[in-house]
Amino acid sequence: MAFGCFVQLEGLRKRFEGLCHISQLRREGRVNQVSDIMTKGQQVKVKVVSYSGQKISLSLKDVDQETGEDLNPALSKPHFVYVKRFKIET
Repeated sequence: MAFGCFVQLEGLRKRFEGLCHISQLRREGRVNQVSDIMTKGQQVKVKVVSYSGQKISLSLKDVDQETGEDLNPALSKPHFVYVKRFKIET
């Protein structure tokens, strides 16, 4: 089972990538493989859940993909960025 996927963040001066853990990909049920719901190059909206130095943790399930609305504002302060592409690790 894959642990999640790395996401390249757009709109920043430097190139940054964050990890979207497999548990943060979908609100509806369990995800067995990242490739079941994501494709390389797909653009999505993500929420920065936490960051420490170069490590960035992301959530896809906490963001409405059409409106960009934070679906779980109690979890953390919303930080939205557009994702240029996914790098799917298997």
